[in-house]
Amino acid sequence: MQIFTNIDYSIFYKLIGARVKIGICKYCGKKTELIKSQVIPKCFCKIKELGTWGDVNLNKKKIDRAPDQQNGIKEYLLCKECDNLLGKLDDLAYKILCFRTSKIEAEIIMDVKCLQLQLNEKEYKDFRKFFISLLWRASLTTKPIPLGKYQNIALQILKDEIEDDEDLFLPLLYQKTTGTASDHFLGIWGTKYLGKPTYIIRFPDYEIRIIVNTKNSNNDNMMKFHKSRFNKNKILIPLVEKKTPMDIQLTRSFIDCRNNTHFKNLK
Repeated sequence: MQIFTNIDYSIFYKLIGARVKIGICKYCGKKTELIKSQVIPKCFCKIKELGTWGDVNLNKKKIDRAPDQQNGIKEYLLCKECDNLLGKLDDLAYKILCFRTSKIEAEIIMDVKCLQLQLNEKEYKDFRKFFISLLWRASLTTKPIPLGKYQNIALQILKDEIEDDEDLFLPLLYQKTTGTASDHFLGIWGTKYLGKPTYIIRFPDYEIRIIVNTKNSNNDNMMKFHKSRFNKNKILIPLVEKKTPMDIQLTRSFIDCRNNTHFKNLK
């Protein structure tokens, strides 16, 4: 009897006609079956409440409706085991942002209405990891955000191969409460803030700004203030009750794309 080793399972699955994707898991590095992983977790997309999603393509000035995007952005990035591992971070963040904050009464802090979170040590560590994982996942997609050397640093932090460095990946949280469609935008894009590369992540009811590296900004006092908003002692979440210039710009871009597309009933 012959025993075969080092089988190319992609050929095997093709032979039996199975619909699977074999590749290298971006997290564990193993060649295995991959699943479609959520870049922005499905739990934050609120598909049932908000309806159908579309991909707004600003370059083409149109909206694409792809079935794969109806539960948020998904791509073959991870094996099931590693996807479940990151899913634990997603679940924690969802409980904090969508349930715990609803039980906190807003207070005025430095003339701004805010929610104040206090987490235990493990919750804080995993909450930070959640935001790092969003950037890391987004850097691996077919339309990646450019993280450069910080892509591998993010992975090492997620896997506890190096200690978390709080000078890196500073999340600034804002809760959107305008009561308009702009509260429900979903996406990730890059900008600069205080002279530093920053990524804006939008999902329903929240805007997250993640400053990749806080050192050597063009305004050290302002950066120090922002670092005081997100740390192990407290997390401040300002409430944004009026549409911002960015909201107005995004809304106009969406309307332009919608008017240039076959259907006009996307929410």
